[in-house]
Amino acid sequence: MGWEFTLPVLRYGNRFRKHRRMMQQHLGHQAVTSFRPMQEDQVRKFLGHLLAKPDNFISHIHRLVAGMIILITYGHEVESDDDALAGLVERVMYMTASAGSVGTTLMDLLPILRHIPAWVPGMGLKRLALEIRQVVDKVMVVPFSEVKEEKASGTARPSIVANLLDEYEEMNVVDHEHEEDIMVFGMTIYSAGIDTTKSTMTTFFMMMTLYPEVVKRAQAEIDSVIGTDRLPALEDRRRLPYIDCILRELYRIQPPLPLGFPHSSTRTEDYRGWTIPNGSMAIANIWQMMRDEKVFPDPDMFSPERHINRMTAKREFALDGDGEYIDDDSDLTVEEDPSSIVFGFGRRVCPGKFFVDTVLWMTMAKVLASFDIKPYIDPVTKLEELPLFEFENDAICYPKPFKCTIVPRSAKHSQMIQAEVRE
Repeated sequence: MGWEFTLPVLRYGNRFRKHRRMMQQHLGHQAVTSFRPMQEDQVRKFLGHLLAKPDNFISHIHRLVAGMIILITYGHEVESDDDALAGLVERVMYMTASAGSVGTTLMDLLPILRHIPAWVPGMGLKRLALEIRQVVDKVMVVPFSEVKEEKASGTARPSIVANLLDEYEEMNVVDHEHEEDIMVFGMTIYSAGIDTTKSTMTTFFMMMTLYPEVVKRAQAEIDSVIGTDRLPALEDRRRLPYIDCILRELYRIQPPLPLGFPHSSTRTEDYRGWTIPNGSMAIANIWQMMRDEKVFPDPDMFSPERHINRMTAKREFALDGDGEYIDDDSDLTVEEDPSSIVFGFGRRVCPGKFFVDTVLWMTMAKVLASFDIKPYIDPVTKLEELPLFEFENDAICYPKPFKCTIVPRSAKHSQMIQAEVRE
């Protein structure tokens, strides 16, 4: 499909280590703090869109997440719902997800099928894969070429790809593989981050609709700590533990990638009496891990309270001075923080976890402080329509379409939103 050089599926080796270093350099815990002004600006715009057209919250989520990630990656600002680049990215991610979970299709399980011509009956997946590859190639080349052209004309905005190209120029060498690495690196960032973040944020609105008592408790915490004269900022995170608990419970109740990315053994291993041959595929059932009743009693219940004591006890280990989560050697486990599993494992852990976690927390805190989220009321029957806890059966799980009512908590909150948008 054309994804073979992106970090999640790149075979371990020199190139993998190089991409990982690039990720750490630009998306590591310290590096992401440079994105803070941009994150805050994009979240403010999201609040304004939500205030103006609350029924379109799904498209607002897409515009927020896709716009933010494309902006940091390429310096391209998404200014409308029909932005060409954002639409192209959404198309390729949708097509890829529709092909099935990575590593679990028939062609993954029987690789010899890849040699059968695409025109043979029953080879629809191969025909789809070849079609996807054309779009992947376009998504990889088009924004990268735009950044190069903007740099040449002196109009390039600051971005990760622009910075990498600056470093490449300073090397004063011609290295086509390195240039390809920069191009693939850019695609890796948004392909790994957009759909998973959108999934969790959409699930947030669903769960807040289904659990109004959670909304009320979060709002009570915000009002008592922050007051009602301003909206929460990331610097308040340490003082708002319940918002963190909501985020942890969102990670737990419905991981965006229920089966994660498959891993492949590169040598024969012995594990707990099992022999795992070289080349074996290992699929981690993250969804089931998040429903282990020994760790999470009543696992089908959305209960941020299950994390409150653990989170409070561990906060000094898990947060830095700016209220952001840090990747340290503390004894945080899945019991304290489900993100230790939902973001992946070992050297394959998602390098963008700090960026995503910050965006989700910031958005949730401001939304909960500003809006009431309630069930949709049918205008004819006047009855509530509660969302069903149902998700699309794709590689990345999205809630099935649902409606909810999103209204400012008061006229004062509406004014605060408008004031934030104007900043």
